[in-house]
Amino acid sequence: KYHIAKTPVTNAQYRLFVKDDGHSAPGNWKDGRIPRGLEIHPVTYVSWYDAMSYCKWLSKKTGKHVRLPSEAEWEKAARGTQDKRKFPWGDYFGPAKCNCGDLGLLDTTPVGILTEGSSPFGCLDMAGNVWEWTDSFFDNKKTSKVLRGGSWDASAFGGARCFSRIECDPNSSANDLGFRCVRTIDN
Repeated sequence: KYHIAKTPVTNAQYRLFVKDDGHSAPGNWKDGRIPRGLEIHPVTYVSWYDAMSYCKWLSKKTGKHVRLPSEAEWEKAARGTQDKRKFPWGDYFGPAKCNCGDLGLLDTTPVGILTEGSSPFGCLDMAGNVWEWTDSFFDNKKTSKVLRGGSWDASAFGGARCFSRIECDPNSSANDLGFRCVRTIDN
């Protein structure tokens, strides 16, 4: 059993980790500071290893087992269990439901503001805003990790759908890569 975070990790949340743990700040933070106005935007320029370090730190801080979701856990949170919907909110695209390339903002937005794009489990930003790291390998070679959810520069009918997945080197970081956490529930 697990609980998945409602939104991706924000810059403000990640800053706590950087300050407390001494971890390197993301590449877009000048002098270790969050760019002005982006405190509640999803953290970007984080590799899979950075995301894993954050989860390990948060586990230690909270005493709970925090980790990245598997690809299957991520998809269940995005899609629900009742149907094979294309988007977290249903089968039809709506520009007010996700920050993807079709919206034309060309950057991240604060997490959770597009509430009409909620998944059946109440998760937000499961389509668009940032591609999200999972803990799953892309294929049997076990060299690349799976990213899910699309981003602000992915089209709605390309990347920002429940079933879209891309592979990425776990060392990569970019202006459209972020993550959300899962907390394992003990029985």
